[in-house]
Amino acid sequence: MTNFDIVVTGAAGFIGSHLSNELKNSGLKILCLDNLRPVYSMKYQAQRLNYFGLKQASNVTFLEVDLASCQLAELRRLVSGSKFVLHLAASPGVRRSLNHPTEYSLNNIVGFMNILEAVNSELIPYFLFA
Repeated sequence: MTNFDIVVTGAAGFIGSHLSNELKNSGLKILCLDNLRPVYSMKYQAQRLNYFGLKQASNVTFLEVDLASCQLAELRRLVSGSKFVLHLAASPGVRRSLNHPTEYSLNNIVGFMNILEAVNSELIPYFLFA
C-alpha cells in the first residue's frame, strides 16, 4: 500500500466525512477508514460518502476497517509513512451505550488502543483524536 499524507478514522461519520472532504480538496493523499457499522442508519453513511465523493476521488482511498478487530500488523501497515492520523472513529450516543456496553467498549476503547499502538510503533509525528 502506498504511503498517505493523512489517515482519517471514522471517515463515514458526520465529522469524519466533512473533514475528509476538506482534506480531499487540499490535494493531499488521504486514507479514509471506517467500519461502516450501522449505529444510526447505513443510509446516512452512504449518503455522506456519495455526497462528498470520497470513494471516487483520485487522492482518497477508502477502506472498510474495524479498528477493534484489525490485527496490529495490518494497522501498522495502513498508517506507515503517514504524517498525521486523525482518529474520529467511535460509537456515538451515550444513551445507546447503556444498552450495548460491550459494543461501545470494543469500538471506543479497544479500537482507540489499537490505533494508538499502531501510531506509536510507526512513529507517526502527529496524532489527533476527538
